Amino acid sequence: MRDIYEYSKRLMRHRRRIANRRNGDLALMFLSHLEALGLSAGRVSKYASSLSTLLKVVDFEPASASRTDLKGLLHR
Repeated sequence: MRDIYEYSKRLMRHRRRIANRRNGDLALMFLSHLEALGLSAGRVSKYASSLSTLLKVVDFEPASASRTDLKGLLHR
């Protein structure tokens, strides 16, 4: 199948951006997990785009986040 939307390139760009962010390693592991589950490159690219934005505003440790932390993030 052709990648006419160049999702592979977009995903690589998002991965580079995420790698430079705080907790980027955790986000990259999540993206790898999604790929291992068989999600399409387009879907993983969409998640990567959202993660890149979320990592800018997260002011807590995602690995040990509580439900309250996540709700606070959604209400910003």
